[in-house]
Amino acid sequence: MQLSKLVDKDGNYDNTQKSIFIQFLSSPEFGLDPEEVEDIVDAIKDWIDKDSETTRFGAENAYYQTLEKPYPCKNAPIEFLEELFFVRGITKEMFYGSGEKPGIFQYLSPHGNGKININTADLLVLRSLSDDIDQERAEDIVAYRENEDNDLSDFKWYKNVPGMADVSIPDNLLTTSSTYFEITSEGFKGTMSKKIKGVVERKEKSLQILSWKAM
Repeated sequence: MQLSKLVDKDGNYDNTQKSIFIQFLSSPEFGLDPEEVEDIVDAIKDWIDKDSETTRFGAENAYYQTLEKPYPCKNAPIEFLEELFFVRGITKEMFYGSGEKPGIFQYLSPHGNGKININTADLLVLRSLSDDIDQERAEDIVAYRENEDNDLSDFKWYKNVPGMADVSIPDNLLTTSSTYFEITSEGFKGTMSKKIKGVVERKEKSLQILSWKAM
């Protein structure tokens, strides 16, 4: 799930992506109430969009500049998921998870084309694609794609899963291949080590580095 696709080029919500993200954060695994979900989604939009106007329950400079250690609202696309720590409402526990609660970071990406690879998507992400996909149906989807006899070359294969014939997922949301990847590299010299993390896009005959940072 790609965060930057939450906002279109004009700075408005992409309503399809917003709906999926709300459904994702509303998953019982995260333990958030509907008001918290709305606050977080609006705050992420405000962090990404170019303007300084607060979106409903979001947060812009008017909020961030009043903090004990103030900082500006980015108002630009997210490059690394760790930026979410600066967004109002995002906690370390929510990001990394704790106990039996999963962290949101493992399901998100800062880059992408807005499509979800239905051949690899996690159960929780599958449930976010439609109100009609509950845990049982998501498990049926995973079971279907794990059967080597089934053809998964066309993303509409999910229609062949028992109980899914009448479920509709927007065509522009799905794909059967992944082109964006996060790579972490660690180098050693004596007792010293250094990590670099980057995000790349795989193109036909090359890789394009979209962002990177030393850790």
